[in-house]
Amino acid sequence: MEESSIANLPERPLTTPAQWPTRKGIEILYPPHSKVYMLLHEREETELVEGSVQLYYCKEEDRRYYYDEEDEWRTLRTRVVMWRRRRFLEIYKGFIERWNEYIQGFEEYMSHFHQVTPMIETTVNIRKLSIFSVQMEYPETSWKIKPEGKDLFEEWLLRWDIDPDNWSIDASDSLKVHKLWLQNREPKFQRLKLPDLQQDVHEEIFDRCDDQQLLALSLFRGNKPSRPAGRDYDLPPTLPPMLRPPDSERSTQLDLPQRALRTLLQDSLPECKIANLHLQFSRPEANSIASATPWYILRICPDVRNLSVSLLSTLDDLVFPPHHVYSKFRCIEVLEWLSVHQLHPDGIPRLAEWLSSRPTAPNGNGDPSQSETQAERDSFKGLTHFKISHTSQIPPQYTGLLIASLHATPSLKFLTLEGLHLHSSIHSLIREISLACPNLVALKLVARTNNTGTMQNRTASGEVAVVWPHPSGAYAPALGGLKALKHFAWNYKLVDGDATPFALEFFERGVKPWERPGLDEQERLRESLEGEGESDSVRRRNNGLGTSPTKNSGSTMRT
Repeated sequence: MEESSIANLPERPLTTPAQWPTRKGIEILYPPHSKVYMLLHEREETELVEGSVQLYYCKEEDRRYYYDEEDEWRTLRTRVVMWRRRRFLEIYKGFIERWNEYIQGFEEYMSHFHQVTPMIETTVNIRKLSIFSVQMEYPETSWKIKPEGKDLFEEWLLRWDIDPDNWSIDASDSLKVHKLWLQNREPKFQRLKLPDLQQDVHEEIFDRCDDQQLLALSLFRGNKPSRPAGRDYDLPPTLPPMLRPPDSERSTQLDLPQRALRTLLQDSLPECKIANLHLQFSRPEANSIASATPWYILRICPDVRNLSVSLLSTLDDLVFPPHHVYSKFRCIEVLEWLSVHQLHPDGIPRLAEWLSSRPTAPNGNGDPSQSETQAERDSFKGLTHFKISHTSQIPPQYTGLLIASLHATPSLKFLTLEGLHLHSSIHSLIREISLACPNLVALKLVARTNNTGTMQNRTASGEVAVVWPHPSGAYAPALGGLKALKHFAWNYKLVDGDATPFALEFFERGVKPWERPGLDEQERLRESLEGEGESDSVRRRNNGLGTSPTKNSGSTMRT
């Protein structure tokens, strides 16, 4: 066996190879954990290496388990080479960082493969498969070498270290990129920057970052670097230009001690025009006034339209201020985006009361005596995005208060509730949401299974899937009231045995809670579905969520 082994893999991040990867010169790496994968097939290679390492240590704990380390090493090396070769080929499609280093090796390989291409014969066969007496067809592609190209083929295998038993994998990947290579396209270079991304992409990126990564992202500036305020300076003379920077500046950073922050609040700045504000609290202490001080910033920022509040510590809960404090938060009159993370459940009633104080649209009551201008009516948007998340369960009575505070909110388009109590009546909750927010376009529901936030570990793909009380189809009738809904996400865990098209069909049809059917019941269901004609298709299109996923309805569902 070679010197390297699964037990002593070097820990370094993955890169894109500039030369065709070979089994002999490959170096298998154990990449550090990352929540955002930036390379092609980086996730697949990382999961492959982590699984092999985990299997190795399981062998150390249980000697009864048969484990051939040399065989496992050869298998790991072969599969790592496969993923790196795919990355080497597919990176040619665009956004290449090291073009001068890469293109020479790529052209050398592709020019040689171009000579072998005419000797590869591609055949597509239609395979048939029967699942629950339902006949399915799918294409199966195979490749073989023509007799006159045997010498060229063997030369290609030898020169590029291709496994003769699995050559079709490399040939298939190479043929896909070969078509693009023949077009002689110019390379695409990465020009998209972080500020160019959309707001929802920013939220997804920030939600997956740890504290150190968020600190690194916070270093991105606008056209000019912001001017941090020092700890020793005369606050009043320097404060106005910082809060009213030139138009070329995109942001202002205040690095203030606690005593300077108190001075800032006492000066009361009615001219503050901050539109986007993120308040991140330190770990609260018992009877600590300092830990609640950042809330007072909202009293001097009446024009905040995008507000996010979170807690730096993941072991504590955020405390919402009392009535005499939040009643002065005038930004509720213009607030459009609101995100609250890790709020203590006892503070949810106060948050709901604050949300209930939102004004209606100008002249919304139809009173002709009001004299709002057309510009005021056009500028009023109301709350369009609302998200509240908690790593443990939120009591159901508090969740009901939040939904009640959103009653008659036609402007709300996006709603996220993370921390639902599984034992509560989620059917009733969804119906309340449809009554309070009838124009929702996107809805995300995340349920928790325990009250310990640290046990809810996030996976690379998002939230941990949990077993909900009822089958997925039982929730469809309640969702039928959301006529404008296009995007629905939840952390519903599918049972392995139910990973068939029947689960989606039950969800769309809105069946009632049922026990898992046997084969005879599935057969009757299949016959009833086949017997339905065009009239049933019309009924399903008219239903709120009854849109077939094969039609271009624009709706999506993630589990």
